[in-house]
Amino acid sequence: KLIARLEKALKILGGFNLSNSLAAALAARSLGIDDNDILRAVSSYRGAWRRMEYKGAIRIAGHKIKVFDDYAHHPTEIKATLSALREHSPKAQLICVFQPHQLHRLKVLFNDFRESFDKVDALILLDAYKVTGRDAPALSRAEVSHNVSAAKLARAIAKNKKHPEVVYLPHREDLKGILKSIIKSSKTKSSIVVMMGAGDIADITPRLLEHRGARYSSLGSLAAKRK
Repeated sequence: KLIARLEKALKILGGFNLSNSLAAALAARSLGIDDNDILRAVSSYRGAWRRMEYKGAIRIAGHKIKVFDDYAHHPTEIKATLSALREHSPKAQLICVFQPHQLHRLKVLFNDFRESFDKVDALILLDAYKVTGRDAPALSRAEVSHNVSAAKLARAIAKNKKHPEVVYLPHREDLKGILKSIIKSSKTKSSIVVMMGAGDIADITPRLLEHRGARYSSLGSLAAKRK
């Protein structure tokens, strides 16, 4: 019964957020806090910065596009976020723009990254965000660059037939054009674009939303609209 009430009160997406809210609710109960107070608190929570953060809606080629920002940069986080978005909008075209974070992480978890994007209809990969002094402690930069890259990841993912479209994008200024091409080819008029990564990809999102009629609202507003 508590789970059903929490699910109704929760304004953020994802089964993992429901699990987190249940853990918090049980802890609050153990402290003697009333269920109604717990549910009010859960209902008031609108999510964290860059955690499936809804940034706004625009139109491209006659298609309605909802744009999200997400900090996920580890395979487990990526899968959880994309699963939540797919569950929320099962019929929408789901496009992920992903910027790997640290070449060393990309190298060590390469096979996991390759299997992390099964829920998307299209994937656009930007060059990895390099962190000075933290990339590849056991390898030289030359060795890492030679062995792993976003382009190599794109080629590996493209071999998986579950992905109808995988694009490596070395020039981020071309993003709008690539998105327009992908969106125009979709049979659905509703699309979701999630800008994902822990690097400077968040700086691209405002430029993507520089479009006549762009609307900004909170994730809470989006959740309220779907009820």
